[in-house]
Amino acid sequence: MLTNLPAGAPAAVVDAPHWPERELVKLCESADAVAATDPTKASRAPSGKLAYLALPGPAGHRSRYDEDTLANVADLCRRSTAETTMCVFRNIDMEANAKSLVELAGASPKKR
Repeated sequence: MLTNLPAGAPAAVVDAPHWPERELVKLCESADAVAATDPTKASRAPSGKLAYLALPGPAGHRSRYDEDTLANVADLCRRSTAETTMCVFRNIDMEANAKSLVELAGASPKKR
């Protein structure tokens, strides 16, 4: 599946939200890729080189995360043993949700 990537390319992220997490993780491990997972449904804290946490909105991109859910995601991020843990919001309130998550996690956002 991901065999034709150029040498030295960053790891490919596979975002397949309708696949069972266990199957997606297994596929990505065999392809040397990173599984995009929903931290609100995570069964364990992220680990490995890169954790890519996808947050599309609780009811789609036009919805917002509540403070309790963000607190749970922040806790998961704090427990992550991944070298890099990246949270990607794709909902209408992504900026406010991301700022709240950074505060709750006690982290500093990385500037691009």
